[in-house]
Amino acid sequence: MNQPTLSSLAGLRRHLLKNFFLASAIAGAATLAAHAQITVASDNAGNYSAWPQTANNGTGFGNWSFNNTTPNGGYSGQFLGASSGINSGNGNAFGFYANSGTYAAAHAIAPFSAGSLSANQTFSIQYQNGNIGDTGGQDGFNLQNSSGNNLFQFYFIGGLNDYYINVWTSSGSGVQVDTGVGYSSGPITLDYTQGSAGAWSFALLEGATTEATLSSTSTGDFIWQNGVSQADLYNQNGGNLGNQNANSYFNNLQITSAPEPTTLALGALSGLALLAARRRK
Repeated sequence: MNQPTLSSLAGLRRHLLKNFFLASAIAGAATLAAHAQITVASDNAGNYSAWPQTANNGTGFGNWSFNNTTPNGGYSGQFLGASSGINSGNGNAFGFYANSGTYAAAHAIAPFSAGSLSANQTFSIQYQNGNIGDTGGQDGFNLQNSSGNNLFQFYFIGGLNDYYINVWTSSGSGVQVDTGVGYSSGPITLDYTQGSAGAWSFALLEGATTEATLSSTSTGDFIWQNGVSQADLYNQNGGNLGNQNANSYFNNLQITSAPEPTTLALGALSGLALLAARRRK
């Protein structure tokens, strides 16, 4: 039997190494493709020298609209000011106050230019709430359809301990779900991801730490339609403009899209296979 020569062993080694690096590259590209994110819309307080204003200076969002009410007296409104943790480069975030009158409320609505969220798209926002002094006062955000009907809500209620979500189901009523995450005066990042046929998932992060992950699978509650088309940021009897510790703040609104991981991975595999074929020539 012929013994392998040094040159044939060296050739085999080169062949194995080439295949190893090619396989590693394919696996790495597939992983990166599976986590690819495309920014569809973005806005933050750094885009403004004054706010509120009707024009939206970000991208992918329509014009702002505002609804401030004081049906039983009091004060409500929005402002551009410094939070203690979610400011843009100009030192500001989007601020809200509503106080001293039952049901005083300040709302700012940002419609999505591209229409409703599609499957695998995520709406993300940063949030920081102050001390809600009035029992029953609350602040947070609503995700709504184009008619202004709530589909999904996130909020904190004065007098309670945790943050909550509310899922509006086909029964026409909201189902309140405790996130299990207690009040925090620090920055919070909130991610709502749209699934198919009313499915959704929601993540609450403090800094880089994911404190809670909820979904239609874990709660059994599906939104009654896939029509999330705008974000309604609000404060209802939650704080006093004169007391900076009681205001609520939002910033860094974003919509990202994650293409189907399987499709992206197959595309990456095909591209690297073509590269390998060319190298064999």
